[in-house]
Amino acid sequence: MDEQSRNYLPTKLENEFDEFYRATLLQDFRFLEPQRKKYLQQFFIMLALFGFGFFVAWQWLVVYIRFADESNGSTMFNLWFGFFVGLCILTILFLPKPAKKYKRDTKKMVMPKIMAFFKHLTYQWENGGISANVIRESDLFEGMEKVYYDDTFQGSHKGTKFQLGEQRVTTYVQTKNGRREVTMFKGIFLFFELGKKFKGQTVVNDKKGQWLTFFLSFLGGALFLWLVVMNIKAFFADGFVNWNFLIWAIVFIGAFLYGIFKSKYKKVYLEDVVFAKNWKVKATDQVEARYVLTPALMERMLKIKKMFYGNSIHFAFFNNKVLIAVGTNKDMFETTSLFASAFEYRRVREVIVQFYNIFAVIDEMKQKELDANIGQLKKSNRVVENM
Repeated sequence: MDEQSRNYLPTKLENEFDEFYRATLLQDFRFLEPQRKKYLQQFFIMLALFGFGFFVAWQWLVVYIRFADESNGSTMFNLWFGFFVGLCILTILFLPKPAKKYKRDTKKMVMPKIMAFFKHLTYQWENGGISANVIRESDLFEGMEKVYYDDTFQGSHKGTKFQLGEQRVTTYVQTKNGRREVTMFKGIFLFFELGKKFKGQTVVNDKKGQWLTFFLSFLGGALFLWLVVMNIKAFFADGFVNWNFLIWAIVFIGAFLYGIFKSKYKKVYLEDVVFAKNWKVKATDQVEARYVLTPALMERMLKIKKMFYGNSIHFAFFNNKVLIAVGTNKDMFETTSLFASAFEYRRVREVIVQFYNIFAVIDEMKQKELDANIGQLKKSNRVVENM
């Protein structure tokens, strides 16, 4: 199988895991299959009950349309509407429960043993993750407020400690009814530290994942422009000047220009046209950014994005830290499905492939660190020779 394939594993790792699966995991999946059938039965019973409820609601509505008169029509409709809304809420709340319970049972039983295959990995159920302080320090998501955690993995690869977590980042937007929390990012975070610090900070944002930022900026700009037009119109029509707005407009424009010219980041222009088209790159050290963002690293990042079914991928290098964020709505590290046999080996193998690609990114960054150290050593040797 070609390494460019989403499902590629080196032959040695493939054979080792196949042996591990048969010796260690297969017995657990034999136990999980009856559990899956039990939860599947619960799901179909609930589906039938809710289906019957919606059928009753439909018939009730038909009767109401045919026979309701002005005296009791409003009451009947209110009763029907309350019944229908309540049924929808119950369906949303209870119908997914069998699948969630099966997912919980599977992960608690199987995932720790899969982690044992790698020897230096641990799994936590909805506990821990990459801290909000680290995410803020990365500058990947400007204006972030809260971080929510799901599955978390911790471990080390060739001496490099890392954290991997399914997390959600939110912010607040102002509406006419007050502040409302909205999701900025949902997906996978990978965080690890290198032995050597970066000289500057490099931030790479996937343009596809910046829709909320662009939307809020567009909305704010459109509102500001509309207020400017209305004030100009009022000035020419009535000779009226809104001094309060004028002062705030000057402050807003000043802050905007200050943010552009005083930002510690500068836009990085790369030779790769495809990369420039899909990513927004900013850095405090242009030379270092170009050195780090090699075609090999970008190829690996794209593979990570593909492997995790991502719709976007962002990453940052700061201090001695690397933070990668893959935006996806798909639940990762799922070894089973309620609607498929527990013995479906493909799903379990996919988890191993995901970790293999994560380790490959760490290897790529460590190689960069090694190359930099060798380059620095050669430079030092040349200086000594010339003395």
